[in-house]
Amino acid sequence: MRGDELFFNTYRGRFAKARIVKDSKGRLKITNVRGNINLSHYKESKFSDVDFYFISDGESILLEKNMNGKPADTLRYVLINKRINSITYPTAEAYLLLNSSFEFSNSLQPYFKTFEIEFKLDGTVISPLWKAYTILRKGNMIENVKMDYMASSVLELVDKKGVKTSKMLLVHSPSEFRLYDFTLSDKRVYHLDNTSYWILRPMTKHVDSIHNFYERF
Repeated sequence: MRGDELFFNTYRGRFAKARIVKDSKGRLKITNVRGNINLSHYKESKFSDVDFYFISDGESILLEKNMNGKPADTLRYVLINKRINSITYPTAEAYLLLNSSFEFSNSLQPYFKTFEIEFKLDGTVISPLWKAYTILRKGNMIENVKMDYMASSVLELVDKKGVKTSKMLLVHSPSEFRLYDFTLSDKRVYHLDNTSYWILRPMTKHVDSIHNFYERF
């Protein structure tokens, strides 16, 4: 999606701008699929009785595939925060991974009271501590991580008074995220503070979605 324009690509093929018409149900039917089929991999006749539709609800786009005599197949695409005009694909991945509710705790402070925190795709946070967040960058050079991790991102958090704080988000596993304090060297390499971090444990449904996310990518 670019602005209000929708695009699609075929298997190992090129991106094409979707030509669409609205049907009686409000769905946007793609009318130029057949002319963009990658004939190196599929026969055009394979799509002779197939129709594709876009259905938008403002927060997501549903791609619906209809074949005569068969139940419709659907695939849902989440719309990333529209206020971010130049978001990169890796950064979009980071927003999707963080988009959920978590149990927030601090194992380094035994008397820290655990609470629930929710990160939303529009950049807001529901928690006692913060009201907003931004993914500044994803995929960083870190010099002192001794354990494996799935992804890293620099996260800017905004508290209730508008004060901004940057943290390094590490996804250690689908069931454990961490927010570290860090320093940045002159060579733009991050050094994490292993004596200062918070633990985010995704709720069960989100853990399942993270497994599926990494199976796709």
